[in-house]
Amino acid sequence: MNSLLFALAVSAMILVAVVLAIMLRRTRRVPWLYFCVGILTFLGAQAVHLPLNRLLAEIGLLPEEPSGSTLYITAMILGLTAGLTEELARAAGYAIVRSARHYDDGIMMGLGHGGIEAMIVGVLVAASFSSLWLIQNGGLPDIELNAEQIAALEQQLTLVSGSPTAALVPLAERVIALILQISLSLVVLLAFVRRNWLYVVAAVVVHAAVDFAAVIGAQRFDNTWLIEGMFALIVAPVAYWAWRQRGRTVRAEPSQAPPVKRQIALFGASLGKELRYQWRTKRLVIVCGVFLVFGMVSPLLAEFTPQILNSIEGAEQFADLIPEPTVSDALGQYVKNITQFGFLLAILLGMGAVAAEKEKGTAAMMLSKPLPRWAFLTSKFFSQALVYMIAFTLSAIAAYCYTVVLFESISPAGFLFANLLLLAWLLVFVAVTLFGSSLAKSTAAAAGWAAVGAVMLLIAGSVPNYGALAPAGLVGWAGQLALDSNGAPNGGALAMSLVLVMVLIIASMAVFEDQEL
Repeated sequence: MNSLLFALAVSAMILVAVVLAIMLRRTRRVPWLYFCVGILTFLGAQAVHLPLNRLLAEIGLLPEEPSGSTLYITAMILGLTAGLTEELARAAGYAIVRSARHYDDGIMMGLGHGGIEAMIVGVLVAASFSSLWLIQNGGLPDIELNAEQIAALEQQLTLVSGSPTAALVPLAERVIALILQISLSLVVLLAFVRRNWLYVVAAVVVHAAVDFAAVIGAQRFDNTWLIEGMFALIVAPVAYWAWRQRGRTVRAEPSQAPPVKRQIALFGASLGKELRYQWRTKRLVIVCGVFLVFGMVSPLLAEFTPQILNSIEGAEQFADLIPEPTVSDALGQYVKNITQFGFLLAILLGMGAVAAEKEKGTAAMMLSKPLPRWAFLTSKFFSQALVYMIAFTLSAIAAYCYTVVLFESISPAGFLFANLLLLAWLLVFVAVTLFGSSLAKSTAAAAGWAAVGAVMLLIAGSVPNYGALAPAGLVGWAGQLALDSNGAPNGGALAMSLVLVMVLIIASMAVFEDQEL
């Protein structure tokens, strides 16, 4: 039960800001660009905030274990560094994007700023819960821990296995924080609307005060719901004041968006057109054929490689060096083949999804139907996702059958879930390619952008301490699940993949809706 609640809480943390942004766009003309600017202001602030705190810790201003009077000094410094970096970054975003001067624009930028923070926290909660779940089912790890560390670990395990409402604490905290971020975004907006920089100073002071109270509360109280209640009481007056300003700033024009049913029908029509295109151009056949071959060949290679080497004159000595093939070799070969060639297929088949239509002029014709730009873009992503889902189904069936015949029986459920994880991993590259195709003016340029993005994703998997949260972490999890349905989970990598897909699609829409076709 707790596992389901934690999964729902993480999903809500990832989706809440996006859902609110979609609702805002239903009634107001607010571009996705402002949501993306909010994301960038948060990430830019953290690029300064985290090294700054590390520097202050190294020079002794931030002790590792504050107590007494040092606790208040530490809380004040942490609050000031957070307030200064985030609010100044927010102000820089407004200074660069000079068209964002409406009340609704401020809400959208706040949703992006607080939304990406909630998404990152959701990823960390998923990663933490996965680790605690593994420890809970396998006992305490066989590593040296001091008494304080063991007590903290046992407290976290009690929290996870205790009251079901414990899963809702991080969600409640993120919702309150999102309200604060939107409110502070509106406060900083007033500095530009009214040309008074005291609003930026006020935003820094409020942000610092809230973080100060959060640090003190976390140290002084054990009841998490009491802490969240105090947090909400502090944020409430700020949010109320920001809400009262809605009639004192220039408002965006109301949106004339078609009814929801009409937009869904247009999306369905566009998706059908994309699926027919995948069939007529033989892309569906090619992808399914390639994956089917990988599914059949992987266990065959594992089984017959020694025999093949024995049949080659002069290579017999190398055959003797190869150990007896096992089911682990067959499944490892399958995962290796899929991951090595899968992202290349995603780039080659998806690089012209938008760029080619812009080059040919068909995009302008399609959008004059009228077809919403979001439907035009998302239908391309979901059509490719369906193609790869069919391809993975065929390859999984082939690999499973050949592995069972040539080696031994494996868990069908574990192997199925392993393939779903590999599909989730591949869809990140599909989203990267879609973003590159939306950004570029030609198919060649789109291929370049997609290749750069793919390389960055592959490199991210090898970053110390954080690489396990990259999409590459799904590959390791899939490899374990293929052999054992009780393999060590990596919820952080799964949540991060969802975040990346969603953010990249939003970024694609932000870029595409601002382009002249």
